[in-house]
Amino acid sequence: METNVLKEALECLDDERRVLHYFKDKYALYLLESLFINNDRLPITKIQQSKFNKLLHKAVVKEVTSKCGDGFISKDRFENTFLADYESFVLTLSKWGSKEGYPWDQTSRPGSNLVLQLNFTNEHDQYMSQHSVDDDSFKYTGHPIHKTRNSIAWARIDFDYLTGEVLIEEIQNDWLRQAKRHSIISKRLAAVGRDNYTMYGVVYSVREMLVYTANILRRFTKLWGETMLHSTIQFIKNELGFSKIFYHSTESGKVFKNINFRNPPVSIYSELPKKFCFDQVDCGPEFLMSHRSLRRRQKKLKQQSWFYLEI
Repeated sequence: METNVLKEALECLDDERRVLHYFKDKYALYLLESLFINNDRLPITKIQQSKFNKLLHKAVVKEVTSKCGDGFISKDRFENTFLADYESFVLTLSKWGSKEGYPWDQTSRPGSNLVLQLNFTNEHDQYMSQHSVDDDSFKYTGHPIHKTRNSIAWARIDFDYLTGEVLIEEIQNDWLRQAKRHSIISKRLAAVGRDNYTMYGVVYSVREMLVYTANILRRFTKLWGETMLHSTIQFIKNELGFSKIFYHSTESGKVFKNINFRNPPVSIYSELPKKFCFDQVDCGPEFLMSHRSLRRRQKKLKQQSWFYLEI
């Protein structure tokens, strides 16, 4: 989007930190809750006939619906469900890209993206400190991470007020990829009796790194993508006020974002949106499809393939 449009949007949004408490499959409750619109109660049969019917098989949803003996379910049952096994995060906003540098910034059209950052809490940072783990090698400053907080992941978003559409450009994390790398190195060195190693000029303890990475990878490897996409959809719907959400497929992302090297994980642009009940469609957002400077890129796509969710 135009940089001045993004600037105005950020000025209108609350700049305070947003605290998120997330448990596995919380997204399912949020998507099902969206079906109620102006109703406080709905027959379960109507939910079974909806686009979100497969979410009824989730354990957390079954726990809710099992208590509805009259065949109806109230909206507040979804709203008020909370599991004790959750993780806490801090959400922050930023911006990324420019009109001049968009081929390198991997934005689908000239201009800027809004960035939603998913950050660790102070509890995590204290845990790192207790184990003498320096955070420098977990960060890549060439990505849209928070300047002072430790970002586990982020989402880049483009939107257009005229068409009422949003495009989720990317969902990505560096932290866990680096944690996995540290874990592999630490295990190999521990096997040969090494006590420490150096990366990017920082000395790490093998024993402390094994403890830290085991904890972080266990807790967040399977959860981060789900948490990030849930946060993004909720932000788009509740704070930006959009309901038409597009999401890149692997193919459309490579072409429109000019990705020539190091393709992103296929699962993030296939399995993840399907998990959230996005439909596969053969046309992207109108604000991209009608953009003159992007017609050459469109021709590179052998077959249009996108994901779409209206909520």
